[in-house]
This record gives sequence, structure tokens and C-alpha cells, in this order.
Amino acid sequence: MMDKKPVQLKGTKDGIVLNLSDESGYKELINELKTMLSTRQNKTVDETSKRSPVIVETGARILSKDFQEQIIRIIHDESDLIVSRIQTSVMTRAAAKKWKHEDEVFPVSRLIRSGQLVESQAHILVVGEVNPGGHVEVIEHAFVLGDVKGTIHAGKNGNMKAVIMGCFHYPAQLRIASSVRTIDKEEAIALSSRMSVAYLDKENNIAIEELSKYSDVKSIFAVEKGGR
Repeated sequence: MMDKKPVQLKGTKDGIVLNLSDESGYKELINELKTMLSTRQNKTVDETSKRSPVIVETGARILSKDFQEQIIRIIHDESDLIVSRIQTSVMTRAAAKKWKHEDEVFPVSRLIRSGQLVESQAHILVVGEVNPGGHVEVIEHAFVLGDVKGTIHAGKNGNMKAVIMGCFHYPAQLRIASSVRTIDKEEAIALSSRMSVAYLDKENNIAIEELSKYSDVKSIFAVEKGGR
């Protein structure tokens, strides 16, 4: 079995990818990169020529800012390529903290009374009612195990995939991203008293369906890694 080359350039469905082995030293990577680029046809271009974008993958290694700049400079000076991005399979501590924070569910086991505002930077689970004049605002999904009579704002940062779960058979106001739906007394009577899901339809209007009939219920609890 052949050893993995320190530097490999290949075409993929995402475009040109430059793999830098995470098992090689920095000096070896620089030397191998220069050697590999020197063998490419049309290896240099003038400033008016169009360059081909390349993704630099570093495997299980996070490159220092200085080394990233050095790699970008070498590729720019010695080839017809331009670095579109540098990516790694390693998650930084800041990214891991943000990821964990976004996937957390903030539990609230009490009645949300008039004039009270409850906020969460992730999801929220309210075990109790949200009374008229009560407000709940969250970045992600809002789950209410009780009657919704106040105002619920899910996806307040613009997340159009956010949903609101609760019982909507009382007058209330629902907000998802920038869309608003006000449930008046007449509409509330017509809505089911069972647990339902409020979500944005294809026209970005807030639709309401019973949870048992909601076709995309699995996606509510699916954690999408790498972004939403």
C-alpha cells in the first residue's frame, strides 16, 4: 500500500480540492506544494487572467493564521489557482461551544404571565401556559406543553425553519422569523385543541397543523451539523 502523499490536487463534484496531509510537517508541506505546483501547465497567470478556485483541506489539523497566509500566497504566486476557502475536519473550541449552545433546550416549568418575557438563544420548552400578555422569544424552536394565549416568536434571528408547537385554540400571536399570524377568537374556536405545529409554508405564511398530521415532524428534532 502506498503512503499518502503530503500534497494532493484533485477534481471533485465541489470543484478543485487541494489536500494537505495532517501527518506531514509544515516544512515538508511547503516543499511538496511548491514542487507539485511547478509541474502544472499554465502554472502562472497575470493579474488580468481568470483563476480557478481551489478548496484547501487540512484534515485533522487547524493551521495557524500565518501558515494559512503562506499557503495562500504560494498558491497565488506559483499557479493559476486562487484559494476559495481553507477547511478542516477539526471543530474549534469556539465552534463546538456555539454548536452545543444552539442545540440546547432551555426548560421553563411555570406559567408565563402577562408582562413577562422569556428568552432563549436556542430552543425553549415551556411546561405550562403562556397567558395573554406573556411573551416567549427564541432563536430556534419553541415547544409549549400547554395553551398558547400570548405571543410566541420562534426563529427571531430570521430562522425560517423554526417552528412553534403548542395548543392554539385561544386568541394569540405567533411569529416565525419576520412572519406574523394573529389568531383571533373566531379562528381559535375553529382550530384543534390538540397539540399542533405552526410553521412557514412555501409562501412564508404561518400555517398550523395538528402534530399527528404534520408530515415533517422528524425534521423538528433533527440536529443538522455544519449549519442550518
